[in-house]
Amino acid sequence: MPMQSSFSERRVLHVVVTPPWAGDALQRALAHRRAGDVLLLAQEAAGAACAAVALAPALADGLCAASARVLDADLAACGRSGSALRDGIAAIDDAAWVALAADCASCVTWA
Repeated sequence: MPMQSSFSERRVLHVVVTPPWAGDALQRALAHRRAGDVLLLAQEAAGAACAAVALAPALADGLCAASARVLDADLAACGRSGSALRDGIAAIDDAAWVALAADCASCVTWA
């Protein structure tokens, strides 16, 4: 009987680095995300995590449903530190990012 892989062995970390207003990286990441996968907004895409930033309804809903994360250092870098985040999105620090990456089987960067 073949061995079954554990949940974390199949889980993918989707890192989106291009903001929605500069391309379709977020849309593509959301389309490829499976149940259990993790979505991280980083670099220039971090601002999309903020509730005050206008997004197409489908993208905003997709982010909330994905239980996305955003790097707090990148929020600070784009001047959005302390901004209210969209429902379902959590800010994480670099240590949490490393732990998250270690818990996933693979990482895909969307640019």
